[in-house]
Amino acid sequence: LMAEFRVGASWGNLVRSRWQEVRSALEQINELQTLGRSQLYRGYPVPAGAASLTVAPDAHPESTTMDAYAGATYNLNTAWNTVRTEGGGNSDDSAVEIAVYTACNSSGSGQWANMSIGFFLFDTSPLTASAVISAATVSFAFRLKSDEFAQAGAIALGQTTTASNTSIANSDYGSGPFSRVGTASDITIASIATNGTRSTFTMNSTGEGNISKTGITKLGVQTSHFTDNSEPTWLASKRHSVTIRTAEYGSSLESTLIVTYTMAVTPKVIMF
Repeated sequence: LMAEFRVGASWGNLVRSRWQEVRSALEQINELQTLGRSQLYRGYPVPAGAASLTVAPDAHPESTTMDAYAGATYNLNTAWNTVRTEGGGNSDDSAVEIAVYTACNSSGSGQWANMSIGFFLFDTSPLTASAVISAATVSFAFRLKSDEFAQAGAIALGQTTTASNTSIANSDYGSGPFSRVGTASDITIASIATNGTRSTFTMNSTGEGNISKTGITKLGVQTSHFTDNSEPTWLASKRHSVTIRTAEYGSSLESTLIVTYTMAVTPKVIMF
């Protein structure tokens, strides 16, 4: 681009005398700035249209991200809130399946044995700060499920924190419970297929806003009763639970985050 500044109307006279050519040039510039295309336009690169980023956690050994679980100490057999807010007693970032559950003790009304959270980290830094997110989904492949309480069960997608991006710690359970990340709805346990068919969370605008454009997006799966601190009616040896395939199991069943986005365009103004 060139800029030239003069006293007088030299360039204005030129613009007026060759207005048809100038107008054509301005229209081309306008098209370059506003058309969303992925190819060259008249030989010039133009801003990309809607694009899609698909990411999954790393399999073990992890290099950037992970999928993992962290749970309360095994068989605490104590009150709901004690187990729910316990500091954590077990975790694994290399298992082929992640168990997410709330489980009752076999005896003693109101006694809870175990609770567990699934952690799913995605490297969404390729979006960059200029990305404008228009849609996002997270899908999981399940193998087992239990929906045994009087109250119907569901799983919720949360926004988690972890001490490390590539390894889980028992204490990561203690960083929860975690708030919902922002989805259209929870996934009911009854609706989950356990034959490798994926179940999908669709993020709402809040969820899209919780996606990191320059770093790691940290998500988690919890039972909705756990997330909402809504204790189900106690039943001996019953549970709400799901098992989720991990990246260690195989790439065809790994958890995936798909983000649809465009790149922001800064309009430019030409003045004569």
